[in-house]
Amino acid sequence: MARPRSGSLELRPDGWHARLTVDLIKDGKPVSERRWIKLGTFDKGRAERMKAKLVRELEAGRLVAEAKEQATKPETAGEFATKLFERREREGVVMARDERTYWRKYMAPILNDLALIEIRGVHCQTVIDEAAAKGLAHGSLGHLKRLLTRVFKSARRAEIITGNPAEFVELPKRRGIRKERAILTDHEIAIFMACPDVDLELRIISLVARTEGGMRTGDINAWDWSMIDRVHFEQCVIPRAKTGAPQMLEIPEVLRSILQDWWTSKGCPEAGPVFPVRTGPARGGFKRRRGMSYALRLRRGLLRAGVKRHKCTRPSDAKTLKIDEPCCPAYSVDPLYSETATTRPVDFHSFRRAFNTALAEAGVNVQQAMHLAGHSDAKTHMRYVMQTDAMKRIPAAALPQLPPGVVIVLPRRVDDSVGPSNDVGAQVGDTTSDSQYARSDSNGRHSASKSAGRRAWRGRNPRVLGLPCPTRVPHRWVRGSGAVRRELGPGRGHRRLTVGARGLGLACGRLHHRRAEVGVPLSHAGRAVAKRAGDLFERPLPAPPPGDEARRARVPQIVNA
Repeated sequence: MARPRSGSLELRPDGWHARLTVDLIKDGKPVSERRWIKLGTFDKGRAERMKAKLVRELEAGRLVAEAKEQATKPETAGEFATKLFERREREGVVMARDERTYWRKYMAPILNDLALIEIRGVHCQTVIDEAAAKGLAHGSLGHLKRLLTRVFKSARRAEIITGNPAEFVELPKRRGIRKERAILTDHEIAIFMACPDVDLELRIISLVARTEGGMRTGDINAWDWSMIDRVHFEQCVIPRAKTGAPQMLEIPEVLRSILQDWWTSKGCPEAGPVFPVRTGPARGGFKRRRGMSYALRLRRGLLRAGVKRHKCTRPSDAKTLKIDEPCCPAYSVDPLYSETATTRPVDFHSFRRAFNTALAEAGVNVQQAMHLAGHSDAKTHMRYVMQTDAMKRIPAAALPQLPPGVVIVLPRRVDDSVGPSNDVGAQVGDTTSDSQYARSDSNGRHSASKSAGRRAWRGRNPRVLGLPCPTRVPHRWVRGSGAVRRELGPGRGHRRLTVGARGLGLACGRLHHRRAEVGVPLSHAGRAVAKRAGDLFERPLPAPPPGDEARRARVPQIVNA
């Protein structure tokens, strides 16, 4: 089998030259010749790419002149990006695969066929704008911008372009709520660990992530038994797959015996994955470091263990829950399982957040906490410090000091079941809004509401109050707007009513006393109503009946203690 042709390069004073084998036909016979082709560049990387393109064009049957014309064309963004991603994958960059996916989905339709020297900032801005129009999150848009910057920075380093067109790209401004993930408390973690119905491997993985340096999913999937002290189980090496910087840490006491029992149950291996694949063709091997999540399994396990932050209304004798079946209607507002107005549901990375937050709560200095968590950026670690209880507590020195002896009495909801429903005084006091006690008419005068008079008219049974029932009461006192809203004019007569004058006087008196307590003056009309109602009795108004305190108006009151 013939060796594949790759050619060779040679640097001369006028630039790089490629020596390639060319198939020709001379005198009717096929012959092969070695020819030197001038590439016209001093960049070795570009010369390598041009040489590879020449080989492909010649193998496709093109003539040397045509192949050279195609190879010396300006390099497109798609060709350059493909070579860059391949090189980064060979170097072991973890994000290289994701970068390739981002490029294929969002950048290739716009930039792939454009020559690098033709790309301008407007092209890069179009990539960001179209990705934003597709609903890409703000953080993902930041990834796109950084990827564009990285690609064109490499092209500038190779002297293909003179400037970076992605330098001045701006992300769309979005004013939204930055929601943090819910974090499990130690009590919830203890309930989860103690539940025998939850998968044993999931419980051990969760405990490792919570206690051993906040290990990420990639660290756990790459953890090898050779990284663990299998004699005393006192120390281990955390792979730190994200940064590629392995770290040695102590194994906490709470984890030692559990990890040792897990090692024994696996047959005391000397090497191999700590948490291997359990089913399928890759059984016994390492799990994928990227593209794998334990979030769904974790939420299912938490629900099976009964870890909830909502009041469950599911009957105790109900059937066993199915997979992913909500326990009750309140499940949709539980922050552990559903997205709320301020938080997102819990995921496996929440154990790492809990570890970092616990370090901050324990008062560990920033340098040590960053080392234990494997953080290289102080800004990343400070996000967890801001979540501590100490940062949520408002110091007393920042609060106003009220004078001694002053108590704020909060408004209380009126309970319709307290006291008789047709109590005139209660119904006058039972208003639906604070504005009914201090409305102003067109002249700016405070007056009681029209609804108070209507309530007085509806509660027209004085016998409930145990009071005498006179025969005649001015009609305008108890009905219409003239009851408590306008001044009483000269009456046109009287009307026989069943309402008791003492009941009406008690209602007006209560209204007067209430308004005086909250500091709202009664209008002239209101004072006249109370006075005329009181003039019908020889005795003073009786004290409010028991239960009146429970029906006080929903108005905050400030009284002396």
